[in-house]
Amino acid sequence: ASQMNGRNLTVDYIIE
Repeated sequence: ASQMNGRNLTVDYIIE
């Protein structure tokens, strides 16, 4: 994963 998603708990890293 390691995707850059603000509000997505389905990825490895959560970028807020």
